[in-house]
Amino acid sequence: MPRRPRFDAPGMCHHVMNRGARRQPIFLDDGHCAEFLALLSELPDRFDLRVHGYALMPNHYHMMLESRRGDLSRGMAFVQSRYSLLVNRHHGWDGPLFRERFRSKPITDLQHWRHLLLYLHLNPLRARLVMTADQARWTSHRAYLDREQLCDWLTTEQLLALHGGRSGYRQHLARLHRRGLGAPEDFERACLFGSERQRSERPAPVFQSTGPEPGGSIEELLALAAHRVRVEVPELLDASSSRMAARLRRALAWWLVHEQGLRASQVAQLLGLSRGRISQMLRNAAPGSRSEELAEAIEQLCGLSVKSKL
Repeated sequence: MPRRPRFDAPGMCHHVMNRGARRQPIFLDDGHCAEFLALLSELPDRFDLRVHGYALMPNHYHMMLESRRGDLSRGMAFVQSRYSLLVNRHHGWDGPLFRERFRSKPITDLQHWRHLLLYLHLNPLRARLVMTADQARWTSHRAYLDREQLCDWLTTEQLLALHGGRSGYRQHLARLHRRGLGAPEDFERACLFGSERQRSERPAPVFQSTGPEPGGSIEELLALAAHRVRVEVPELLDASSSRMAARLRRALAWWLVHEQGLRASQVAQLLGLSRGRISQMLRNAAPGSRSEELAEAIEQLCGLSVKSKL
């Protein structure tokens, strides 16, 4: 009986998962996990697949992938076949490592996509492999929590914006872990891997049917930042040498990198500065180094200041 074709199209977002054959482990040690992530790191350049999140468990994996040109099947065939070859060769095994071809659920709702990241990052806790999400080495949680853990091939800007930055992500994860934050309606049927009903229509890419993600683009982030500090966007990007302009640019650089997940190189291009200059600005804006005025500007950008209406 022929296999049903994958639901995939340019711009489609997917929850991707697979298990080991006979439910046996597919990651036997940290080296295996590192090898698997090395293969994931090739997906953006080889297949134009954006990796938004992942969780590697002993006998299965979860991933959040965005298929930029509809190449999900080729990309996953590359990952699974290469990884199976590496593991079999290392252990002198033969035969299939995975139970079947990968499974994928197209995600067509922004709230489902947002919640799915939390679900993935709490997997090791639910399985009682760790006591806290911070202890999990082989999920993308640390990259979302700490800018220093971010790798070049992982895309975090979009989901950080949906969660309201790193502080918002931390709060949502903690609330879900304490069961104070429920899943969006229909989340399990739409996003997880129970019994699947036959579909008669191809789902639309998530960001086509639901509109632009809040704060997802540079323009939207700048508009939000300008609103929070009560200036116009040109004033926020003002390159003059005034103390206020310099303070706003330092605060903006810190907020974009540490709260919104942009890379320092992106901020350097946006502000027309060198990467070295941005690094210096980030050091000056670090907690413990920032002035009282700069701290207030950063609080406003984070939506924490009492002077901010947001």
